[in-house]
Amino acid sequence: SDEAILVSVTQGRAIDARRPLYDPWGAHEASYRSLTSGDAAALMAYLRSVDPVENFSPEPELAPGFETFPALEREPLGPLGIALNIAVFLLLGALIVWVVIRQGRTARRMRETDWVGTFSELANEARPEQQQEKPSDESTR
Repeated sequence: SDEAILVSVTQGRAIDARRPLYDPWGAHEASYRSLTSGDAAALMAYLRSVDPVENFSPEPELAPGFETFPALEREPLGPLGIALNIAVFLLLGALIVWVVIRQGRTARRMRETDWVGTFSELANEARPEQQQEKPSDESTR
C-alpha cells in the first residue's frame, strides 16, 4: 500500500517493518523524515508513474568458515600465571601510589616555597655590580 511505502521511506524501515533499511549516510534522516503530506503524495504519484524494475537481490551470506564465531579456546592459567598477574597488579598499584605521593609532595613544596623571596635573591645575585655602585653613589651626594 502507499502508506506502507511512505512509512518505509520516512522511517528508514523495510516494508515488513522487521528490519531497518541499510542507509550508511543517513539520507532518510536528513531528507525524508520531514516530508509534508503534499510532498508524500507527489512522491507516491511519481513512484506509481514509473515502470517497475525487476532485480534479483540475493540474501547476504557469509564466506565459508565464517558462519559462526567460536570463542577462543584458552588454557586456564596455572599457578605461575596467577602469581604473575597478581605481581603485575601489585606493581601497577604501587606505581600509582608512588606517583600520587610524589605529586602531593611536589604540590606541598610549591605551596610552601617563598617565591617572592627566592626571585628577589636571584635578581640580586644577577646584578651585583649595580648593588655595589649604589652605596658609592649615595656617599658622594
